[in-house]
Amino acid sequence: MDQPVTVRLSQPIQAHGESHTELTFRPPTGKDFRDAGASRLPDGAADTMWDYRLIGGCCGVPPSTIDAMPVRDVLKLNRILRDFLADTMDETSSPPTTAADGSGDAA
Repeated sequence: MDQPVTVRLSQPIQAHGESHTELTFRPPTGKDFRDAGASRLPDGAADTMWDYRLIGGCCGVPPSTIDAMPVRDVLKLNRILRDFLADTMDETSSPPTTAADGSGDAA
């Protein structure tokens, strides 16, 4: 996925003093990753707030807004994040194309 996704929420949320019934989830950028910080804690455990920070950055809402959402909406946003990340991993993990003669140059 490389296009923003509009997500209809199961109930309105408050963010930046306004009520929202949907959020637009844009694809994450390198800056979003930097702003979200490390995805692992020093002891190697997953940092659960990392997802919240990354989702919040991509949707334009603070993590406190995500905290107040029904879990079904949080899980929906988390699935979209995983879809964005999975697509990125698929693109970067493809083996290089090589020519039939083994020269490494694709046709």
